[in-house]
Amino acid sequence: MSVEPPAQISRLLEKYFSAETSVEEERRLTAYFRSGEVADEHLEWRSLFDWKESGSALSLSPDFENRVMQRLPAEATGRVIPLRRILAYAAAVLLIVTAGWWLLNREHMSSREESLMADTWDDPEEAYQQFVAALSLVSGAMDQGQTLTVESVAPAQELDIFSTQ
Repeated sequence: MSVEPPAQISRLLEKYFSAETSVEEERRLTAYFRSGEVADEHLEWRSLFDWKESGSALSLSPDFENRVMQRLPAEATGRVIPLRRILAYAAAVLLIVTAGWWLLNREHMSSREESLMADTWDDPEEAYQQFVAALSLVSGAMDQGQTLTVESVAPAQELDIFSTQ
């Protein structure tokens, strides 16, 4: 195979690093870097293609697993506590703390609720009159809000932008 010009190899390298080369172009690059006639400007990429070529021939030795197993510690010494047990204890403690907090706050809330729910009128007729007055006040405020809303929408209706003609 003839040696390709450095400009051609530079273009192929640009395509290679852009992931745009074909398999044939990658073979040409590999052949170029194996040829021994690599231009000085391309020497920095030589190890990439040397590794690519020699990387496919890598394999593990037959005793690799035995050597790795010998370097590992035999058995763990000491007491091993499973993570599941630790999480179960933590959940139990959290449940107890939450239940205690809820019970303590429940007592405080019940005294507040009692003060809010206590009767303020001795006469039911007087309580009813106060209730009607409160409802009249709320109804008046709602009527006033409705009137203001209708008045504020009136200019938009004059624009006639909502018609479907």
